[in-house]
This record gives sequence, structure tokens and C-alpha cells, in this order.
Amino acid sequence: MKRYLLFTIVVLQAMHVMAQHELVGRVVDGVSRQPLPFASVYVDKDRCTITNAEGGFSVDATDGDTLRITYVGYKPLRLSAAQARGTVRMEPLDTSLQEVVVYSPDAIIQKLLKAVKHDSKVGRRSQSNMFYRQTTRTDGRINGLLEAFLTANDGLSAHDLSLVTGRYASVGGTNYFYPVNFFTFAEVEFYNSMGIFRSNEEVVPLSPRYQKYYIAEYKTISQGDSAIYVIHFQPRVSEAISRSLKKKGVLWNTFDSYLYVRASDLQVLKYEGKGVNMFVQHQRPGKWRQVLPVEYHFTVHYQDVHHYTQVQSVNFTTSYEADGVTYETAGLMFNVADRYVKGKKKLYFDDNIWNKIKEMGYDKSFWQKNEVVKRTSWEEETVELFDRDNLFGVFE
Repeated sequence: MKRYLLFTIVVLQAMHVMAQHELVGRVVDGVSRQPLPFASVYVDKDRCTITNAEGGFSVDATDGDTLRITYVGYKPLRLSAAQARGTVRMEPLDTSLQEVVVYSPDAIIQKLLKAVKHDSKVGRRSQSNMFYRQTTRTDGRINGLLEAFLTANDGLSAHDLSLVTGRYASVGGTNYFYPVNFFTFAEVEFYNSMGIFRSNEEVVPLSPRYQKYYIAEYKTISQGDSAIYVIHFQPRVSEAISRSLKKKGVLWNTFDSYLYVRASDLQVLKYEGKGVNMFVQHQRPGKWRQVLPVEYHFTVHYQDVHHYTQVQSVNFTTSYEADGVTYETAGLMFNVADRYVKGKKKLYFDDNIWNKIKEMGYDKSFWQKNEVVKRTSWEEETVELFDRDNLFGVFE
């Protein structure tokens, strides 16, 4: 009897696996029809992803599966696999004139500080694997792609990174772009428990002394029967003043940013904005190193896992100019939970991630099976080119 039962289970499991297929779709704004990048697409904990910069996604699903698609500021969707094929339209949350009145947020921020303090302590002990993709462009032309799996502490920010495995390819030229540690731009933080900052340290917006560094205001948008607070933190020190202070050796990195918080339980949902007074070091072969201002934009989405706030995804862009050439980077990080092993090589702030990956070697078969986040059309073309010419793991 046990033998027949085992055979039946194995057959049913095999049939289930065979029925699973790749579901491809695209998520757009239901009004403007514009793509919604980095929306969450969830089947179960082992089958989840986010949309790419074009709103596209791919995920393994069976015909009987239900997908949950969410995006902050839009009505959540639950769709069958058949309904999720092709274009999926999401409706923005209703905002009326009464709901966008600006208020003083101090009482909300004080409550939020208490709620976030708990999440911060729990998050220090929590680790997840992160999928990371980074692309680089010089004067609009792509010249590099890097993909990696990392282990990170995943509480209020993805930090203390370790490398599991990775691959890269870069096509050189007159203006070769080689961003060695731009993965640190994905380690986005918004909270400091003390509110004390040293010179040359990032001054994050949410802290007990936030009013010293930021002007804060908020509005409320509706989400069905609940509401979302949108708190705007605007730096008190302008970019012009910051650059003047830099000449005196004082450097304050601040953030003109927005924090999205669910009103009912003060769950942080999203953090987005731009860096103020941010700089990068740029050096061309045979020339002096330059410290240059950089435009830095970021968006972080969070999820509630085991009753604490956890990073779900991070995306960022950077852009700066040197000697008349524009250098751009786009980065994406996505939490894949415990799908892979722990990191093998610790990554520190000044580490060259390209060299770390080179030391580990390139496993082509692994990457053919692990796309995780659907590539954009031009990313796909780049990967196909690099694969065809066996460029991964080398510089040309």
C-alpha cells in the first residue's frame, strides 16, 4: 500500500511540475498606460519577482495559480495566471483635494520612530539573499553589465553584503567606465536611532533630531478603507551651501526624499528620493583622480515578513560628467529570501566587486537558469551579445 501511495505522490508532483510554465506580462498605469517599474509580482515565496524598468515581468506559474500584484499608490490586484498574461493595468489610488492638504508631521514621526526602532533591532539578525544587476553607460551607450547574488542583512536597509556568485562583462573604449563599488548605492538607509552625525557622514531623514537637518511635511492618500502617509523630508541646507561647506572640509550628504507609511500600523512601504551633495571619485588611466558631484536617485520598496519591515527591492540611478563625457549607472537589487547559499566573500565599502567576482570564476550554466528579474529589451540584447562573444568574466 505504501508503495502505491508513494508512486501516486511522485506522479502527481511530476504532473504539477510539468504543468508549470513561464508567465510573461507587463504592468502599466491604468490611466496613463505608462509602465510601472519595480511592482511586486507574487505567486508564493519561491515564485516571486518584480517588474523591470519597462514594467515587464516573468514568473513560473501553473494555470491554477493566483498572482498578487502590488505597487505603492495603486490598488492591489489578485489575478489568475491567465489574466496576468500580456498587459496588466493597475488603478491609482484616489486622491482628492482634501486628501492632499499638507500638515505638520511631528506627532506621526514620533510614533514612527518607536515603531521603526523595533524593526531595526529585529532586522539586524535577519539575512536574505539578494539578486543584484548593474548596468553602465557612457554617453548613452551601454558598455558594461554586472549580475550577482549577495547575502545581506535585510531589515530597514540592505547592508553587510557578502558575495555568493556573480558575472560581469565590460566593453572598453576611449572613455572606459569601470564603477568598482557602486553596489554601495543600493545600501539605502533612512533611519538613525540617535540622530547624531559626524562630518562626512550621510544624514538620513528619520531620527530623533530630524528637525535640525530637515523640514518635514506630509499628506494623506486613501487606500480603500485605510490610508497612507506620504512624508516629505526636505534638507534645510541647500546644495549651494553644502558645496560651500565642502571647501571648508565639512561634507553633509542629505536626501530630498519621501517616506510612504501605512497609517493603520505605521508600516513603512516605500522610500524614494535623491541625494543632495553627493560625490564620486573618477579616475582615468594616467590621470589624477577627480572628486565630482553625482546625481543619485533611488527607490526602496519594503515588505512585512514575520511582523517586521524588510527590504523587498532597491533601484537606483547615478549620473555624472567628466571631461565632457556623461557616465551613468543603473542598479537593481531584489530580495530572493533563502533561495541560495550564504555569501562567501564579504564586501566592504571600498571593495572592487568586479575583482571579487573574477576570483570566484564564471559558472555559465548557473546564470542560464537564474534570471530572477526579467531583463529589459536592451539588457537582453546586451546579455545575448556578451554570451555570444564569450565576454562574461573578461574585459575587452
